[in-house]
Amino acid sequence: MKLKNFKNYDLVISVFLFLAALVYYKFTFLNPEILISPNTYQSRDLKRAVDIYFNHVSIWHGPELSGGGFSPGPFYYYLIGLPYYLSKSLMSVYWLESLLAAFGISFLWLVLKRQYSLGAANLFYLIFLSSPFYQSQLLAFVNPSFQILFLFISIICFLNRSRIWYLVFAGIFLGLTLQMHVSAVALLAAYAAAILSGRDETIKQKLKSIAIVSGAVALSCSYYLIYKFLILPPDPSYDISKGFFRVMHSFLRIQNGLSFQSLTNFARMFASEFYIIPAVALLAMNFKKQNYESRFFAGIFIFSGIFVFHLVAAIGLARHIVPFMVACGLYYSIKIFQIENSKLKQSILLLSGFAIVFNFMGWGIRPDFKSAFNSNSTLSAQQQFIQKVVETTGWDFAYFQNHSYFYGIDSFEDFSFTYPYFASRTNKNNSRHFNGLIALPAKTVPVEVFNDLKLTNSLKPYLPDNIYKSLLNREIECKQVEETPHFQICFYTFSDEAKPRRWANVGFPYDYRATESVPEDSKAGVRQISENEAVIYSNDCGYSHSECFVFFHLKILPAGELKLEVTGAPVSSFDPYNFPRWTWGISEPRLLITCEETSEEHVITSGLGLTDYNRRSLSAPFDEYYKMPCKSPKSITIKSDSASSILILKSSGKHFYSLPFSMSWERRQ
Repeated sequence: MKLKNFKNYDLVISVFLFLAALVYYKFTFLNPEILISPNTYQSRDLKRAVDIYFNHVSIWHGPELSGGGFSPGPFYYYLIGLPYYLSKSLMSVYWLESLLAAFGISFLWLVLKRQYSLGAANLFYLIFLSSPFYQSQLLAFVNPSFQILFLFISIICFLNRSRIWYLVFAGIFLGLTLQMHVSAVALLAAYAAAILSGRDETIKQKLKSIAIVSGAVALSCSYYLIYKFLILPPDPSYDISKGFFRVMHSFLRIQNGLSFQSLTNFARMFASEFYIIPAVALLAMNFKKQNYESRFFAGIFIFSGIFVFHLVAAIGLARHIVPFMVACGLYYSIKIFQIENSKLKQSILLLSGFAIVFNFMGWGIRPDFKSAFNSNSTLSAQQQFIQKVVETTGWDFAYFQNHSYFYGIDSFEDFSFTYPYFASRTNKNNSRHFNGLIALPAKTVPVEVFNDLKLTNSLKPYLPDNIYKSLLNREIECKQVEETPHFQICFYTFSDEAKPRRWANVGFPYDYRATESVPEDSKAGVRQISENEAVIYSNDCGYSHSECFVFFHLKILPAGELKLEVTGAPVSSFDPYNFPRWTWGISEPRLLITCEETSEEHVITSGLGLTDYNRRSLSAPFDEYYKMPCKSPKSITIKSDSASSILILKSSGKHFYSLPFSMSWERRQ
C-alpha cells in the first residue's frame, strides 16, 4: 500500500472529529472531581520532568521497569514536561494526554478513510472514542495513556513499508513509544515476525528490513544506549537480562496467583471491548490467506498476549496491554468491511452499533479499574485535603511527609508532586503549631472521639498500636480537628516536645535520601558507636547498596530511656516496585530490653513497611522512645514473628518469602 494524497474535505472532517473527541473527553472525565490524582509512578515522572525543564537536570533514562532497570530513554519526561513548563498548570498535562488520544484517533480516521473505506474509518473512530478501556486508561493518567498516537503512527508506517523511509519512521516512533512503556516491545517482535513470514522478499531483503527497523529503534533510544553502555560504569548489583519471564513469574508470586476478583475483572474488561473476540476470529479466518496485514496483526496478538497474561494476575497491570487493544480495534475495523457475506457483515455491524451506543450512554460493562485506587485519590480530594493542611499548619512537604498518618493509605497514593503544587497556591497559616496529623476517611468516627478518652477505644481499628496508646496515655492530644468532603483530620501535638517523633505512612517512593553510611558487610550485623549507642542493620540483597539496608539506630539516654530510630529504603514504601532490589515488611515488630534481673518487651507498632497491616502500617523514618527497666541493659533485641521480603537476586530473580526476624545488640561496656 502507498499513502495517497488527502483531499481537503477529508482534512476538514478529521479536524472536526479531533475537536469532537476533545469535547467528549472534557465532559466525560477532564474534571478534577473525578480525575485520579498522579499516583506514585506519575508523581515520580512529573518531578523528573520538572527537574529537566526548570532545574536543568540531565536524565538519560525513562521510567523504572517493575523488575529493575529503566525504559530506554527520557522522551516521556520531555513530553509531559513541556505543557507544564509553558503553563505551570498540572491540568495542562491531563489535557496533553487527551490531545494525543484525540489526535491519534482522528489521524487514524484520515488514514483508514483513504486506504480502506469510510466505513472502516468511522467504525474505528467510534470504537476508540466510546471504549471503556481507553477512558479508564486516560482517567488513570498512566504513561501508556500517552502511547496511543505514537503506536498508531508506527503501525501505519510499517503497513506502508514499500519505501524504506516508512520503515525508518516505524522504528523511530516505536522507539519513542518504548521510552514511555516497555509493553510496546511486542510491536518490534511483531514487525520481525511479519517481515520473516513474507513471501515476496529474499532472506537478505528480510534481514535488511529487520535491521532498518531495529536500527531506527536504536537511533530513537540512542541517548539512553550511549549513557548506559559507554558512559556509566556497569552496575554489578543485579542482572535483568533474563528479566522478562522472571518478572512475569514474580508478578504471579507477589499476587499469590489467580483470584476470583482478578479473573472477574479480566472477563469484564474483555466483555466491555466487544471487538476483541470478533477481531481474533476474523484473524483466524484470514490467516491462511497469508496477506500482509494478517501476518502482522497475528504477531501483535501473540506477543502482546503475553502482557495480557499479566492482567490475570492483577487488574492494575491493564496498562501493559494497550498495544493488544490497539491491534484488535484496528484490525477489526479494517477486516469487517472486507467480509464478502453481506448478511454476516450487516449483522456484525448492527451488534457493533448497539455496543457503541451502550458504551456512549454509560450502559456498557465497565471494568473496575478505579478500584485499584483509593477512593480519596481524585485530584479534587487531594487538593481540598492539602489546602486544608497548609491553611492550618503552613507545613512544607518535607515536614508533611515525615509526620502524617493516613488510615488505609493505598500503595498508589502519592503526595510528592501534588502537595508542593497545591501548597504553592494556598495561603499559609503559621500561627498554630502542630507536631503531626492523623487522617481518616470522612465520617469514619464522630469528631468528638479524638479528644474524649471514653470514646477513644473506637479509634483502635484505625490506628497503629503506638499512636493509639499515645492517645490513650495523653502523650499526644488532638488540638484541632478539621474536615473536608473526603477526610477528617486530627492535628496533634506531643505532651513532651523534647521528644520529637516521626510517625507517618506517606512514604518515600523513588525518593528516599539515604543519610546512613553503607556498611562494608553486605548482609547484616551490629555496629556499636559507643557504650550507649549502636546501629543494627539488615540487608537481604546480598550486596552493598544504599537501597538495600534497613537501620535500627538505638541510643540509651541519661534519663533511663531508649530512643529507637528506624530508617532505610526497603521499609520506606508500600509498593515492591519502588525499590525493586529489596522491599521489606515487618509485622508487629517488638523491642526486647534485657537487664541482669529482668526484661521488658514493647510492641513497636502494628507494622513497618509493606506488611499485611498495610492499612495501619507505618513507614521509615520512624522514631519512638521507651522507658527501660534498668539504666544499663545487657542486650537490646529487635524481633518479629513475620518479616516479609520481596527482593531481586542476580542468580534467580525476584523472590517473596516471610520468616521470623531477630537481631540483638549485645552491649560491650
